[in-house]
Amino acid sequence: MYKLILASQSPRRRQLLEQAGFLIHVSSLEVSENIDVNINPTTMAQMLARRKCEAWVNSNNALKNQKILVLAADTLVAISGRVLGKPKNISEAQYYLGLLSGQTHSVITGVCVYAFDSEVYFESAVTTKVEFRALEDDEISKYIASGEPMDKAGAYGIQGEGRRFVKTFEGSWSNVVGLPMEYIETLFKENNWDVGRK
Repeated sequence: MYKLILASQSPRRRQLLEQAGFLIHVSSLEVSENIDVNINPTTMAQMLARRKCEAWVNSNNALKNQKILVLAADTLVAISGRVLGKPKNISEAQYYLGLLSGQTHSVITGVCVYAFDSEVYFESAVTTKVEFRALEDDEISKYIASGEPMDKAGAYGIQGEGRRFVKTFEGSWSNVVGLPMEYIETLFKENNWDVGRK
């Protein structure tokens, strides 16, 4: 039986894993999430996930050879080649939502899992296409006033009030929330990782 460590402070990732029945231990380290605008968004999401995973693994070397999996992820929103992370302030949140209004964007989650017993990193990135309806300025302002957009890539949460902006989406819903659960389940199954469940 493998112990699953979630190396992320995201309450949404924790909730997705718990809803799927996984027994998880949350333990994360502060790492830089600075975005390099010159790097492909998919590569950037994977790099950030790997950075988070490596930080945890490197600070817990004593766990070598144990049946422990470390899972880290990072979610970015990309539109017209531009990467949108978490808005730094209200004006940036307004700008992001204005960019997304009436357009289709990509939500990319980089995932990195490290297995201590085999000392191997498993990395991937999953993309979901999301189309927004046209947004009015006043509904953008009201949404920002709710506080929901401020800690989310692209300044919206599909699992919250932000779902009202979504016209259609193609791909994994949970990926837009912050973790592609279909990929996680497949990865665990393919590697015969019997992870503890409730």
